[in-house]
Amino acid sequence: MVTLFLVLSVGPLALLAYFSVSLASEAVRHRVKDSLAAEASLSALYVREELQGLAEVDQSFARRPVLIRALAGVRGDMTWRRSGAILSS
Repeated sequence: MVTLFLVLSVGPLALLAYFSVSLASEAVRHRVKDSLAAEASLSALYVREELQGLAEVDQSFARRPVLIRALAGVRGDMTWRRSGAILSS
């Protein structure tokens, strides 16, 4: 009689504990996955914006007349060396 009482009272309690832990674990996994996806998306946006800014700076330098003349080999008031350094004369 005691064994039957223990099985009938502890059994549902054990099942309740198992399902509670299982559901909570799944909810945490789902939340972490969503959080990581959001962080990856924000990181990608940040990197894209930084690279766009870098491209703008690059384009700005590429349009400078002094740099264009130096790369073209025109020597006005600049001396161009083979190493690629530009030195004022």
